Amino acid sequence: MGIDLGTLNLLPHVVIIAEPHRASDGSVKTIDICWANSALSDMCSPDNLLGRCVTQFEMDETCRNWLEGSMAKDNLHELQERTTTTLRIDGIEKTFQALVFWLRGYLILMAHETQPESSPSLIIKAMDSISKLMASTPIAFSVANEDFWLNHGTESFCENFGYAPEAFHTLSIFEKISEDDKTSFVSCLETAKAGEAASTTVALKRFDGGTRTVEVWASRLNEVSAAKAELFLIIRDLDAQLTTMHSPRSSSLQMQSEVNWLSKALNVSRDGFAIWDARTAPNGSIESFTLRYINAAGAAPTGRSPLDLVGLDIAEALDNGQSEHLSGLFKQALTTQSEVIDVVELDTEAGWIGTFENKIVPLTKTSLVTSFRDITDQRREENKLRWLVAHDHLTGLASRQELEAHLEMSLELAKAESMPLMFAFIDLDHFKKVNDTYGHAAGDKVLKDFGDRLTKAVDGEGFVARISGDEFAFLSTKSCDFDAAKKFVEDVHHKLQGNYEVSAGVWVELTCSAGVAFVEDFSNDASEVMRFADREMYGVKLNGRAGVRIVKI
Repeated sequence: MGIDLGTLNLLPHVVIIAEPHRASDGSVKTIDICWANSALSDMCSPDNLLGRCVTQFEMDETCRNWLEGSMAKDNLHELQERTTTTLRIDGIEKTFQALVFWLRGYLILMAHETQPESSPSLIIKAMDSISKLMASTPIAFSVANEDFWLNHGTESFCENFGYAPEAFHTLSIFEKISEDDKTSFVSCLETAKAGEAASTTVALKRFDGGTRTVEVWASRLNEVSAAKAELFLIIRDLDAQLTTMHSPRSSSLQMQSEVNWLSKALNVSRDGFAIWDARTAPNGSIESFTLRYINAAGAAPTGRSPLDLVGLDIAEALDNGQSEHLSGLFKQALTTQSEVIDVVELDTEAGWIGTFENKIVPLTKTSLVTSFRDITDQRREENKLRWLVAHDHLTGLASRQELEAHLEMSLELAKAESMPLMFAFIDLDHFKKVNDTYGHAAGDKVLKDFGDRLTKAVDGEGFVARISGDEFAFLSTKSCDFDAAKKFVEDVHHKLQGNYEVSAGVWVELTCSAGVAFVEDFSNDASEVMRFADREMYGVKLNGRAGVRIVKI
């Protein structure tokens, strides 16, 4: 069906889209959910609903009978039902005012949550309560295709145009557009059908014959075919008088109250929010951006209050590096009319502040909203986990997994440059006696000291790792011949022999065994190279330990 998920997820009421599956005789066997919007997230994950049959939900008799009865009908497009139903999903029961209808072969269930004791209401009532902020805002929503319109106007919108909500529901929007504006209205719809969101301003006829100026925003829902595209419209009343019930002053006071309420709500959030307007040159190019709104969390990283920042140019509100970077992202979002996400390290003259995820969403062709949240702790934990995966927690050396990855990469590089590579396994001799005699704490101390000595012995000319237990390894791509490589390994081995302190004033003498693979034939992969080195090391163990064996492969 090609639903624009971003658009439908803006709606605060439940939207479920289900697809009928037919038997060989053409009858509908099941109606399975193929998409659900995020309004269901407090009952269950919308993803958990996918593939489930609508009739599996526990719902009231009326809605279930209609669904099961519609499965036997041939012409699904003509079926529509309004009801109040109780849905039980994954053990959570809620009561909804619901509109169920078929749209181009898909079942659409639009439901607004209500209390169980509430009286039945049409979906229009649910649309009226989109949010407390929009209760008196004169806005209408419409869904259309070539066959019919579904119109939903808020109470304020219907009052301004002199229509009862029920009458507006059956209204043909196109017939109420003034003759002078039909061309621009059709052009707007055609642009939306082609897949690009569009808007226009037209005069819409009132019930009494007068007109009001409205802004129409149109977007395509179905991306499969422009000829069969369903359109989603938002229609906003632009006339100064908001409702016929309220005076301009009381409406203005109510709007101000709502703005204050919204500002307080946003200031409670730990996420930053800001609205920016683009400032354009005479040729239409974007010169800069002006800050129109910012909440307390958004202003905090700058060290200034929201009142100090609102009205400033982006270069005045932020330092040069940040303003240039964000301006580029803002232009990208407005040019593509799509969401842009970026992660930035915020570093000011006062010092490093943290890591922030910045999400930029266009509102119009020249304005956008940004939300940003501090992900410093999240990134710190992610880096810690990455370090733990790549390193041995006791010695701080690279882990076996990291060593294998480094060896694979080094073999590729050595092959490309025809340069020999040396890989060594080194194992402490009789290490078990240290643990058995002095305890595991003493054993851990010896392992850390051994890792330090190995790192110093290699002296930056190799990659050192702890494989497991008392087994270590290193690889080196230092340019040398076989004899020089053998001498290098023997020198490293010699520096590792000797006394190790197990506790204050208590020392033990330890030796180690080393097996080395000197790689000249690059047909061997990492596992083969490690196998050869391991074989040589165990050869040393079998011949009395405390020695080095090297093989050329």
